[in-house]
Amino acid sequence: MKLAILVDDPTCYGGIQQFSRDLAGMLEQDGLTVELLAYSGALSGLKPCGARIVRLNEAEKRRGVVRLLRGGAPRYLSCGALRLGALLLDIPQVRRRIREVLPGGDVLLINSFHSAHLFVPREVLRNNRVIFVQHNSPEQLYRWRYDFGGWLWRQKIELFNRYVDALVTLSPWEESGLARYLRLDGKLVRVIRHQTRLPETATLESGDPREVLFLGRLTAQKRVDRILQVAAVAPQFHFHLCGDGPEEGKLKRAAAGLTNVSFHGYVKEPSMWLRRAGIVIFTSDFEGYPIAGIEATAYGKPIVALHTFPAAADLVVDGKNGCLLEDFTPEGFVAALEEVARNYPARCAGALAEREKFSGTAIHDAWRELLRDLTEKEMRRK
Repeated sequence: MKLAILVDDPTCYGGIQQFSRDLAGMLEQDGLTVELLAYSGALSGLKPCGARIVRLNEAEKRRGVVRLLRGGAPRYLSCGALRLGALLLDIPQVRRRIREVLPGGDVLLINSFHSAHLFVPREVLRNNRVIFVQHNSPEQLYRWRYDFGGWLWRQKIELFNRYVDALVTLSPWEESGLARYLRLDGKLVRVIRHQTRLPETATLESGDPREVLFLGRLTAQKRVDRILQVAAVAPQFHFHLCGDGPEEGKLKRAAAGLTNVSFHGYVKEPSMWLRRAGIVIFTSDFEGYPIAGIEATAYGKPIVALHTFPAAADLVVDGKNGCLLEDFTPEGFVAALEEVARNYPARCAGALAEREKFSGTAIHDAWRELLRDLTEKEMRRK
């Protein structure tokens, strides 16, 4: 038996890519064959990846319209319409390769249901065991066109209901939201959190509680503008914004005159900032289970976050490792930051107590158990 993980450009930076690489590396320790099925064009090679990558399409070898639409071999074009056009022309090749790679009897892990709907032939879904991993909140999965949203939403939900054998959820708070629009009866449903590499507790530094860190992409979803509103009424805190993205220029203009806000751009290795910071902050409109929040907990840092996604209640135990706010007001966030700063040693201790939820051993055991149960379920069905 092998595990095939369907993922766009598995060597690039991104939460799904990191999850796929980490899972592959973890399960290969058990002697399981794991393949990353890449359905993007030329791989960018930004991240080292020890797992075997199976190229489902090779854009740099294509000619004519596909090459023109891609703007050349090395990368997709940034324009969404042209990228989509090139991808649609790749569908026959991708589907043919998936049939070759997964003739039957193996396990296919799907990170994005839209990609499964486009690329995976029905006989491949029928002849293999299928796992779908949740990477976003239930409401966002239902709306987002890359999962169950868009004008083909009925077909995608029917595909899930008919062919998915197991669902991996992000936290214990997700299942009821997913059950509102997906049929979960008869499926293996497991809570398996994302993992991070836990540093040794002896090497951790407590940080300065007046140094507040945001770590993530500067996109509209992250609502970094809210952090600027907090900074405007909290001169006693300094806010470090680590990341880049389409909102960067607008945010820098909005932050003009705020001496307690620093932009640091994209950081390749966030550990330096996680050691330095005292508090990590989230003000997003929605999330799945933010990797930066797991990393913050791993480094023993308290978190102040908005309760705008179910897993927030799993990430932040209010009053233990930070504060979880139901509504956004700048004054409310300042009060939460002050509460954490006043009780900083206790909140750091609470974060260290929570970090074991993300230990590699616990998560490895959970994936082993899921794959074993999935195999036994298949044997009983036969």
